[in-house]
Amino acid sequence: MDKVAVSSRADREALSGQTGAARGVADAIVEKDFWVCWTLKRLFSLRQEGMPTLVFKGGTSLSKAFGAIRRFSEDIDLSFDRAELGYAGESLTQEYIARGLVV
Repeated sequence: MDKVAVSSRADREALSGQTGAARGVADAIVEKDFWVCWTLKRLFSLRQEGMPTLVFKGGTSLSKAFGAIRRFSEDIDLSFDRAELGYAGESLTQEYIARGLVV
C-alpha cells in the first residue's frame, strides 16, 4: 500500500484507471477509496507507537475494518479515549472498548 502511495501521480492514475475499469466505477472513486484505506492504516499503526486508543466510528471505518458493507466514502470518523490524554473518559468510548470496536 505504501508503495502505491509514494509512486508517481501518473502511476497512481494508471492504477486507479485499471481498477476502476475492472470494478465498473470511476477512477476518482478508486483513488478516494485508496486514500481512505491508506489513512486508516497509517492512523491505526500509530497505536503501536504509544498514541491514544482510536475507536472506529461511522460507516467508512466500520466497513473497512470489518467488511460490513462494500462502499466508497470521502470521510473517516474516528474517536479516541480522552482518559488516555488526562481528561475525563466518555461512557460511549468505554462502551466501544467493551464491545471490542477498538484497535
